[in-house]
Amino acid sequence: MLRGRKAPQIKCKLSGVKSSAATAASLTRDGRTFARGTVTSLRPVHGRLAAGRYMLRYRYDGRHLAVAVLVP
Repeated sequence: MLRGRKAPQIKCKLSGVKSSAATAASLTRDGRTFARGTVTSLRPVHGRLAAGRYMLRYRYDGRHLAVAVLVP
């Protein structure tokens, strides 16, 4: 896994919510975590992401939220 500036990043933007205020995000599918970090900068845990549907889980304003995400 690459680390540092050359490591791959996944960038998300939430509509209607200030993305930088959302913290502790993870991208999961079938109970397995594929990326961790903040909503604006997720780092892959297991190499590259395959195309498909994932759940973006994050904390915002003290609440735990989840949003379906489609990776092309």
